[in-house]
Amino acid sequence: MVFHEADGDRVSRLRGFQTCIVPRGVWHRVRVKAPSELIFITPGKGTETRAPSEHAS
Repeated sequence: MVFHEADGDRVSRLRGFQTCIVPRGVWHRVRVKAPSELIFITPGKGTETRAPSEHAS
């Protein structure tokens, strides 16, 4: 997971069967390095998205 924070991006590496809770209002993205299965639970109301081109590498 890459979290976009005021002082720069913060990376949190996850391994099999780990969980990650993203704080409300924190922009984030997933970088997958190998074939994976992910489950996302996201409230629909008020959720915003950005195009991948809007993210730093």
